[in-house]
Amino acid sequence: MPQAVMREESAYALPEDTLLPATLTSVTVRTVEFTYKKGPKQGQQGTFDLWVWEFQITDGDYAGLKAWGETEDSLNNLEEPRGRAKLVRPWAETLLGREIPIGEAFDTDHVLGLPCVITVKHEEPRPKKDGGFFYGCPVEDVFPARPATSDDAPPF
Repeated sequence: MPQAVMREESAYALPEDTLLPATLTSVTVRTVEFTYKKGPKQGQQGTFDLWVWEFQITDGDYAGLKAWGETEDSLNNLEEPRGRAKLVRPWAETLLGREIPIGEAFDTDHVLGLPCVITVKHEEPRPKKDGGFFYGCPVEDVFPARPATSDDAPPF
């Protein structure tokens, strides 16, 4: 007779509120089209760009999986984002391991391949055309990579 052990699973690929060791593998630009809903441009089409950051999980149960996060497409000294997208500066400075002063240029090529630790958040499921649901879990935060301990135990 078949038997099974009850285990916890999630429709989301990665767990929320869990530190995940990762490496930044790419940063690309995504152009978003929209329609102005109010104001003098109401009804007109517009676009804006986002940077899409791709991370690969490097250790643990989720090693090999990827996670993506979006930021604005400009580097500035603001403390809060102007829209829904996250700011570039906190992620860039975390990966560089230092602050970026006003006037310094930042090239994402200089942070590709750098290790870090990420967390993701679970979005509300969105319907797919096939009737199923998409369970998004975008990158929420990027933290510095933790140094290995002296006894070579995993830092997570």
